[in-house]
Amino acid sequence: MFYSRVVLSGFLEVPEGDDVVLPCKTHPERSVAALEVRWFRQTHNDLVCQYNNGKDTEGPDHQGRVKLFHQELERGNVSLQLSNTRLSDTGVYTCQINSKRKTILESHVKLEIKSYFLKRCQSRVTVTLDMKSINPYLIVSQNGRAVRWTEEKQKLPDTPERFDEYPCVLGVLGNKTVTSRGCYWEVKVGSKRSWELGVARASVCRKGQLTLSPETGFWVLSLWDGRRLKALTDPETTLDSNTIPSRVGVYLDYEKMQVSFYNAEAVSLIYSFKGED
Repeated sequence: MFYSRVVLSGFLEVPEGDDVVLPCKTHPERSVAALEVRWFRQTHNDLVCQYNNGKDTEGPDHQGRVKLFHQELERGNVSLQLSNTRLSDTGVYTCQINSKRKTILESHVKLEIKSYFLKRCQSRVTVTLDMKSINPYLIVSQNGRAVRWTEEKQKLPDTPERFDEYPCVLGVLGNKTVTSRGCYWEVKVGSKRSWELGVARASVCRKGQLTLSPETGFWVLSLWDGRRLKALTDPETTLDSNTIPSRVGVYLDYEKMQVSFYNAEAVSLIYSFKGED
C-alpha cells in the first residue's frame, strides 16, 4: 500500500462569511480517484462531504457550501473548500481516504470561525430613502426611514430616477463619514411575511419589470410568505428559514467587494455575496 495512515494536526481561523480550504493530501502523491473520500466533523456520522464512485454527497448542514477539487484527485489532493462560513462551522474536521472499508489515510483540521459583527456595527451609518426613486405604489414616512405598500397608485412624475413598475425605492447614506473599509446599517422588517432588501448600483435599470441579481446590479435578501428565505443569486440560493430575522443587518465591504446580511438579533450571518457573485 502506497499510503501511510497518518494523523495530521492543523488550525485555521477565518472571519465569518469567508471561504476556506481545509487541506488534506496524500504523501507520496498518488491518485485517489477510485477510492472513497469522506470529510466529517466531530463524529463520523456528522457528514460534511463524501466522494465515492465519482459522485459527491453533501452533508445536510453544508448543502451548496462544500466542494472537492476533482481535477486534483489524481494527485492525491482531497482538500475541501467550505464557502460562506458560519459560526456554527467551528469544530474539528476529519478527512478519511478509505479502500474497501479500510481507512488508509486520516487527517484532522481544527477550524475556528470568528465573528466580526460587533466590529462592523461600529461602521454604522444612517440610510434615508430617496423620494426621487420611489415606485408610485410605495409610501415613505415623513422622516424618510420607513416604507410601506399601498393599493392606490400615487400621482408622481415619471422621471428617469423613478422605478415605474417594480416596487423599489433606493436609499442614500447619511452624513456620517463612511470608512474606506465599509459601512453597516440595519433594517427593521418586524413580522412582515414578504420583503426584499439589499444593495443596488446607482446605475441599475429602473423601468419595467426587473430581475434582481448581482448580474443586474442588485444584491438582495428576500423573504416570501413568511417561510421562504432566499439570496437572490442566479439561480436563487435557498437559506435556512428556521429563524426568520425581524431585524436585518447589512454590511457593505468595499475592500472585499462583498455584501453580507446578518440576523441582527441573533448576531449571526445569514448570507454573504462575494465579489465574484
